Amino acid sequence: MTNCWAANSPACAVFSPRVHRTIYVVSLVLLGITMTTSTFAANFFWFLLSINWLAEGRWADKWQRFRQSSLLQAFMILCGVHLLWLVGSSNMHYALHDLQVKLPLLAIPLVTLTTSALSQRERHWVLWPYVATVVVVSLIGLVRWFSIADLPYRQIVPFISHIRFSLNVCLVIAIGVAWLQQSKSSQRRLWHSVVAVAVLLWLLAFLLLIHSYTALVILLIIFMADRLRDIIRSRTLRGRVSHSVLLLTVIAIIVLSLYRYVSQYYTMTPLETKPLPTFTAGGHRYSHDNGGPIENGGHINNYICQEELRSTWSQRSTLPFDTLTRSGHPVYPTLVRYLGSRGLTKDSVGVMQLTQADIDAIERGTANVVYTQPDILRRMVYQLLFEYENYKAYGSVNNSSMGERLLLWQNGWQVFCQHPLTGVGTGDVADVCHQRLTDTHSQLAGTTKHLHNQYLSMLVAFGLVGVAIVAAFFVRAWHRRRHPMAWLAVVYILIVLLSMMAEDTLETLAGILFCTFPIVLLRSAEDTTQPSSAGDATVPNSHHPYTSI
Repeated sequence: MTNCWAANSPACAVFSPRVHRTIYVVSLVLLGITMTTSTFAANFFWFLLSINWLAEGRWADKWQRFRQSSLLQAFMILCGVHLLWLVGSSNMHYALHDLQVKLPLLAIPLVTLTTSALSQRERHWVLWPYVATVVVVSLIGLVRWFSIADLPYRQIVPFISHIRFSLNVCLVIAIGVAWLQQSKSSQRRLWHSVVAVAVLLWLLAFLLLIHSYTALVILLIIFMADRLRDIIRSRTLRGRVSHSVLLLTVIAIIVLSLYRYVSQYYTMTPLETKPLPTFTAGGHRYSHDNGGPIENGGHINNYICQEELRSTWSQRSTLPFDTLTRSGHPVYPTLVRYLGSRGLTKDSVGVMQLTQADIDAIERGTANVVYTQPDILRRMVYQLLFEYENYKAYGSVNNSSMGERLLLWQNGWQVFCQHPLTGVGTGDVADVCHQRLTDTHSQLAGTTKHLHNQYLSMLVAFGLVGVAIVAAFFVRAWHRRRHPMAWLAVVYILIVLLSMMAEDTLETLAGILFCTFPIVLLRSAEDTTQPSSAGDATVPNSHHPYTSI
């Protein structure tokens, strides 16, 4: 009788080892392509990876790799905690759905970390289609931005959440930087490096285009950490000085730019620095409220005469005053904010001073003249400042991603404080958090939003006990490494960990794939057993900056 557990026995395999290896690599290639383009296809290919893994057999090899991989064991513990904390959950439907969504969190590490590491050639086959796909999707987004009128920045990325896609952009930027560093010592043509630099600059610009605050902050933190590492490792005074100057220069540019934008936002216009008049030029009474939010150097609720706005707007636009703009926002507050951003009074005189371009912008739903200008970073800063001002004046978090996050974090923290040790269970996170929003009459009562913080979500679900168990195993995996991590592997881990500060990275397929798929690209050969048959690939060269994790 054939022993299927024999390390080199192909008896349990459906196909030859080489065929299984081909299916494995091709599935990885297609998974890398579809993880940012198609949820359905990505689900199919991670499932195909799992089926191929089961059909391959070779259980002795896989068991040996499982025993040696502390990282895989950490992923198993993470999934085990999700399963164990089903006990006591009252909403089993939500719990089972959550486990179904998180199946790739178990399957992909199990398959990739118990299969022999990719050879350098195989890694290139998997890596570069993934990189090319991210670049192509960003270009498709650019085409959509140019061709679709009034397209919100959240919808520029066509296939997945712009936030999840931005994490992939961060990783591709890191891969490009690593490739450029490697190319310094290799014989590559100059135009290759020029194209790579152009692509990296485009991807940075694309992050601005989609207003990805999270990704930009992540890249800034990684850059600062990388410069500090170079300063510490530099063996010469000249090297330490040059790295320090570069770091301080970038920090100074960012700080000065932000200071300039904030100063411009709060510098009061001439209308606000003079005594506020009681009547308009047409003899109607003004409404003033200095307690309202400030925008573009003026109080939004000053110099308002709704009677004149209504009558004069009908002369300038065919869009009725009491309807919605094309983006779905009411005309009246949009008009008031836009006039204020131009430094104009909110009356007939102000409306008549608007250009046709201004009228078109208001009809599209643009509430600030700065939002029509090409300086995207300034627009991002102004949007954050307006959200802050609106929250400070009214406590409102409507249409405010920052305000909503703060409110959700506060609510989640209070739920955690009520169940600090063992949490509320895998199935009851959403119900308990949403119920507390309702009980406290929160502005977000009735929402279906997650907590937008993966760490907080885990604390609410598992409490300190569950989170401590998961954290202990991942820290153990870090400390049990036999070789130092490559730069790119550390950067990838930082991207994942930092993203979880402001996002529920593990609550969607796109986020889970980002937290698991790149491991096969960054995994070092030293962390696995040697191939045990001719059907396995040769071990990769771990000296490349994009080959070890």
